[in-house]
Amino acid sequence: MLGLGQIILIGTDGIWEMRNEQGEMFGKERLKKILRKNNSLSAAEIVMIIDDALGTFRGTAQFEDDITLVVIRVES
Repeated sequence: MLGLGQIILIGTDGIWEMRNEQGEMFGKERLKKILRKNNSLSAAEIVMIIDDALGTFRGTAQFEDDITLVVIRVES
């Protein structure tokens, strides 16, 4: 059972496998850090922060894969 404030993130591998201009992958650890840092925010805010982080990380590199992201936050 999930507790109050817990977050569930469902996403496709296009998130952590996204590459920047140098060929580095975004990675699961970077995604986990974003979740830990922003765990008090709403699900919608977390999605926007992750989307912004991915765009900044990618820079001008070409998209290689699709991205699907769902964030669920237990509120009550």
